[in-house]
Amino acid sequence: MRAPSLIRAIPISRLVASSLLALTLTAQANASTESELNARWRGAWAIIGVDAISGCAGNYTNNEVRGRRVSGKGDHRFSAGELATVYKINLKRKQVEVLLDLVEPLVVPYREGPFTLYDELACKVELQIKLPRSVNSGSAGQVDSLIAEILERHEDAASAESSPGWNRRLREPLPDNCDETLYEYERWRAEQVNAAVAARIEDSVEEAARLVDRLDDDPDYLDGFAAGVDRARDRSFDKNCERLLSMSLSSFVHSGSRDDGREFNDGYRDGQKLVFYLETARRLKACFLPPPL
Repeated sequence: MRAPSLIRAIPISRLVASSLLALTLTAQANASTESELNARWRGAWAIIGVDAISGCAGNYTNNEVRGRRVSGKGDHRFSAGELATVYKINLKRKQVEVLLDLVEPLVVPYREGPFTLYDELACKVELQIKLPRSVNSGSAGQVDSLIAEILERHEDAASAESSPGWNRRLREPLPDNCDETLYEYERWRAEQVNAAVAARIEDSVEEAARLVDRLDDDPDYLDGFAAGVDRARDRSFDKNCERLLSMSLSSFVHSGSRDDGREFNDGYRDGQKLVFYLETARRLKACFLPPPL
């Protein structure tokens, strides 16, 4: 009868140890290779030889690259030949990731009120180039050659812009009347904001006056009212004008304990409401926008 469970465990443990050692050596080799690749590519100018996709929202958009095919999720697609600079390279076991900053920004129109305005977006992409089985991730030369199949490397802008591979895309020019439109927009925006601020101040003052008119002279109510005022005074108000305009009474007022009785709790809520209305009106006076010069 066999009883070699312990005996069988020995070669298994050796196999596990060997696998861990192999993984450690591979990780060390990849780290060394990654350093070599960054020494060569980081800061270089490049022509991207495949289409590139970017959200143009400040982060690096993933672009999965298999051969010459690219897939990714982003609002903006750029044709092959886009000019970029290399931010850095990350080397993984199954892929090499090249982080690129597109040189030319993207000008995107948008509507606000009756105006067409323009955002200038900085676009970034991360090319996730899959490593074929024929490429050893620990070989800087092999991985470098793989990257070079996708990116045309250049030492400086002049060299890159003289390349026939550059797609010649440049930043879109703004309309001739852009400064005039921007001035009119700023004036319109100040009018809109000031009207909203004035209306909110007026509403707050009216609500405070109505609340004072209906104050109850019940002792429990007045005790609760004083307690509510004290609680509200201890709370901090947001200094941001947009948040002040949108701040709701329900988010500010807290209910008291049921044990305090209905009259006390009614006064407790009304005391907080009065502070809310008065403080909102007072603080919003600083939110009026001056007209553009």
